[in-house]
Amino acid sequence: MVEEADVVIVGGGLAGLGAAFQLASKHGKRVVVLEATTPKLDGNDRFDPAIAASFKNGGMLDFGAVSVASGKGGVREYCAKRTIAQYEALGVTVRREGVFTLAGKRINALLTDVALERHLPEDFAKSEPNVKLASSSVSTFKFPRGAQAEPEHTMCTIIGKIKELPGVSLLFGHNVTSMKFDAGAWHIEASSSLASKSFKGRHLILAAGPATRRMMRKHLRLNIETETVIGVQTQSAQLTEPWLQGSILGAQSAVDWGCYKYCGCCRPRPNIYTTSMLGDSHRWTTHLYVNSYNQRIYIGGPRIQLPNPDSFTETMLDPSKYEVKMQASVDYLKTLVDLPTKEPVEKAWAGFMSFPADKEFPLVGPVQGIYEDSLYLNTGHGSAGFREAFGAGNLLADMLVEGLAPLDQITEDDFNVNWKQVLPTLGERVRKI
Repeated sequence: MVEEADVVIVGGGLAGLGAAFQLASKHGKRVVVLEATTPKLDGNDRFDPAIAASFKNGGMLDFGAVSVASGKGGVREYCAKRTIAQYEALGVTVRREGVFTLAGKRINALLTDVALERHLPEDFAKSEPNVKLASSSVSTFKFPRGAQAEPEHTMCTIIGKIKELPGVSLLFGHNVTSMKFDAGAWHIEASSSLASKSFKGRHLILAAGPATRRMMRKHLRLNIETETVIGVQTQSAQLTEPWLQGSILGAQSAVDWGCYKYCGCCRPRPNIYTTSMLGDSHRWTTHLYVNSYNQRIYIGGPRIQLPNPDSFTETMLDPSKYEVKMQASVDYLKTLVDLPTKEPVEKAWAGFMSFPADKEFPLVGPVQGIYEDSLYLNTGHGSAGFREAFGAGNLLADMLVEGLAPLDQITEDDFNVNWKQVLPTLGERVRKI
């Protein structure tokens, strides 16, 4: 039997769920969501390792660095704002304690002054009385505006709401094996541990992170220029007393990634090395996100870029492969604050992220000019998927049903970007092989 729907969505992370929720709740569409993995949501490592990297930022949603640093908002800022609004509307607990950026070097402190509002150490002490500055640190504190949500709570809430909607089939553990467009409809084959199934839909949304590029190349003979990056996250031993109520960003990583994007003379970044991983040359950077939930500290550590964006396999997600790199992030954290535990890394896991190779905005919108304009993408959010992919999926659903009319509601004055020029050019970032 073939299950028919108005829209088939490949990818059951926040990028796919954002589109599914909007299509069903606002537009009354029949939707099938296919996801190869199954989120554990068991309170231990927060997510199935294959999708954990999208949440390595410790639940940070809106820390303002992009808009303040660049002097404009744009695609990412709009999607972040829309994501936060949708999370709150669905009952997700969004906290407003703030995100603190710690600069371990004076040069980083000066550079972050350009982008972020300074938060004086005495004010930080009042906000976070349990977090002590490391005795050897020369850190200063910056305080952008901040909003945060606990990733597992967020995912559980959203999945629960979507399951309540009529007309939505949410199928985890279903791996797509075939995608074909014929006679004005998409025909999708997927297999699970139990059986193979067939699906038919007028529109197809690909929102599967790094797997999006690989599936497009294999099944559709199309190419999108993205980079696949591994992100590593850890949790500490259980704390005996409360510690951090907000989040900590490492200014070192923020400055280095900013220089990489905007300053060609600064490449390669000083803390990126060429070495060997699984026999391949690659780049990696010391990265730092810190948060605490459930009496544990969560540290988002290194990012490792794969030389071949299509070469990722489950074996690469073994966190023991990245112990040395993870320790570099922990050592960096120790230069900033005194940790309340002797076991900052009790457990580690890794996941894949998809970054746009052109370092621009994520790939969100219709791929015009092929397949009767029935193919849509929501991918390339990098490590900001938790922050922006759900809102991007909402917007994508509106465009699928209403055309480009929803873009008229986004003013250029608010976000300094002409959306009618930006999103339709997605087709220019997709090429036939």
